[in-house]
Amino acid sequence: MDRPTITIGDKTFEMKTIDGRAFRLVSEYKESDFKFSNSAMVEEAAEFIAKFFDGVTADDVLDLPLEEIMPLAFRIERFVINLVSGKSEEIAKNADEGKALSA
Repeated sequence: MDRPTITIGDKTFEMKTIDGRAFRLVSEYKESDFKFSNSAMVEEAAEFIAKFFDGVTADDVLDLPLEEIMPLAFRIERFVINLVSGKSEEIAKNADEGKALSA
């Protein structure tokens, strides 16, 4: 899966390097109330997105066309989850093959 990007004006930003805190951000975001009656849904998505790009603010994200905001939030979410699950599968595979880390 390609690293998500965002274009603000004429500049394209690539998602910054993912650290351990990113999974917590995704977990907290997934717990958000995704109902159309939640008037803060788009603002929450914009804040979530901005946390993953250096030099991008939530206001920058809110200036994007509406049809780009939620899909980008979901792409970021999937990207981070794929990173975590991919590494977990690799560790499990190595453990299943009897490979052990030496001290």
